[in-house]
Amino acid sequence: MKNSNDTRWQAIANKRWTFLAFVALAAMTVISVLPVFRARAANPSSATITPTTVVPITWTGTGSGIPPTGGGESSCTEGTNCDTFKLTLSGVPADWANKKVHIQINWMLNANDYDMYVHKGSPTGPIVATSGSGGSVQEQVDLNPLCSSSIGTGDFYVHVVYFAATQADQYHGTASVTTAPACAGPAPQGTGVAPRYENYTPPAAGPATLGRGSGEPSIGVGLGITGHPEGRAMFQSDVQTLRVTFNGACATPRALWENKPAPTSQQDFDPILFTDRQTGRTFASLLDFAANPVVGEMSYSDTVGPGGLDNDGDIWHPGQGTGLGSGIDHQTVGGGPYHTPLVGVGYPNAVYYCSQALLDASCARSDNGGATFGPSVVVYQEATTTSCGGLHGHIKVAPDGTVYLPNKDCGGEQGVVVSEDNGVTWNIRHIPNSSAAGSDPSVGIGTGGRVYFGYADGDTKAVIATSNDKGLTWSQSLDVGAVLGINNVVFPAVVAGDNDRAAFAFLGTPTVGGLQGPRFTGIWHLYIAHTYDGGASWITVDATPNDAVQRGCIWLAGGANICRNLLDFMDVTVDQEGRVLVGYADGSAGGEAVQAAPTATGNSYTALAAIARQSGGRRLFATFDPPATPTAPGTPFVTTERNGGVVHLSWSEAD
Repeated sequence: MKNSNDTRWQAIANKRWTFLAFVALAAMTVISVLPVFRARAANPSSATITPTTVVPITWTGTGSGIPPTGGGESSCTEGTNCDTFKLTLSGVPADWANKKVHIQINWMLNANDYDMYVHKGSPTGPIVATSGSGGSVQEQVDLNPLCSSSIGTGDFYVHVVYFAATQADQYHGTASVTTAPACAGPAPQGTGVAPRYENYTPPAAGPATLGRGSGEPSIGVGLGITGHPEGRAMFQSDVQTLRVTFNGACATPRALWENKPAPTSQQDFDPILFTDRQTGRTFASLLDFAANPVVGEMSYSDTVGPGGLDNDGDIWHPGQGTGLGSGIDHQTVGGGPYHTPLVGVGYPNAVYYCSQALLDASCARSDNGGATFGPSVVVYQEATTTSCGGLHGHIKVAPDGTVYLPNKDCGGEQGVVVSEDNGVTWNIRHIPNSSAAGSDPSVGIGTGGRVYFGYADGDTKAVIATSNDKGLTWSQSLDVGAVLGINNVVFPAVVAGDNDRAAFAFLGTPTVGGLQGPRFTGIWHLYIAHTYDGGASWITVDATPNDAVQRGCIWLAGGANICRNLLDFMDVTVDQEGRVLVGYADGSAGGEAVQAAPTATGNSYTALAAIARQSGGRRLFATFDPPATPTAPGTPFVTTERNGGVVHLSWSEAD
């Protein structure tokens, strides 16, 4: 749930939901907290870098570092616990073809901690890059003037915050020109009928409405059973585990929302859910900071319970939840077949639990369906330049048992950490033509093992690459948002079905500029791209064309910024018949937001549970594709909503 900064300040995390409850009541006027400061210069205070610069530019911090800020840049004091270095990128973007600027700060002891923010145009201009890893001795970002429309050339202000550092261990900064791969090109457009989606939210019930605080949700779908052949979606966020039953017969209600919380889920730190599609077992896990050491609270529930009765959350069983030596941040749960089959295990699939500490990320494996876990194995350490830093994404397991843990920054590139021996050893494999970002990447694996790696390239493009050899080599990355003019991207989420079919969901906006800036005016929608030919071509659709998911900025740097109402990610899954379901939080819910003009500014800062469910077009499993020719239409369902003197009608789409 939390950005890498959050591993270091639990007090702010404890106040998170109180804060979000307040901002959910905010008016449509944008409320922002700007860092108010008169820039205190580093030494030297500025420099210009060109595409032909050979000798790196260097500078040294001048802040006293006393006292540590204990928060973000909005609360720091220039010259005491933050300072600024002005870096000018010369020329025009075209001058920087195949080149980028690497900015890095270093210090001596990992007991100290700095954060870095890069603003464009002025010290309070849009934030175009951030780095805030804990437990390391460096922060680093890359600026690609040609490939990123939000960067380009001009003046940039490197704002360094002495998060928990002293003058005795002063930071040293460098800016150098490095080689950059070719920019990701537009994805070739697929042919055929585009997929269609319907969006579902819990029924309004005043203060008792389910899913009101549903930032960074996760979603899974169990097995289809008698009476519920389409399966039932399990949606996790905060302490609520919501069960959503869809009715394909077009009856009312189309979706029944129920709260089926696991009995141990009483804390609201990093909630995560995973449903094993092969067995129907759902795992719900939350971190518990009330105890020391930190432990994970996990429970699991099966689609079919004792005596063959329906379940999916009606009956929960407590599990251990973590392995010995697990971390305290950003947990993820996944499962699938063993790479090397084991005998005598109590559950057909391996279940993996991964989390992060200050210095490393680790994963543990359960061989009895989540009841207990073995010791944690270190997946990567953050203190080295060749490793991965920050937070990892959601763990995924391939049909052959290969395990994938994606990461947004592995030495300045996106990467995935891979295990081919049931989680005993791990190797980092880079996406060669990628740039680090603020959002976690996502992996989907097809039935034949093809890996689809979707990511927010430098936060500005929705880019995806494929691999047929477990990440050793990758295809040329393709920009699936280019056809719709998308210029800023967050929360990539990928799922695959048949080996040649996958879906890539993300929040995007055509607006150019630093998406985290308080004056950013982008209108965000949920977009979903489908491929039916193994990633060679893509069809991208706007799944929320008439209702913005967010208006304005989306904060990716942790803490309690008002624009962090959606928190840090969303999730996607596929049901047993190949329909894609995206679990996301609606950050601009309510009558004023929904009925506002498409270009209106301001936001309601909500986090309402929402599911976009595929209603038409080809599925991810070809066996369940609808007929290619028109069929007799069924009866659509119609809903009405009155707002004052206006009545709104909506109706279903069908194949």
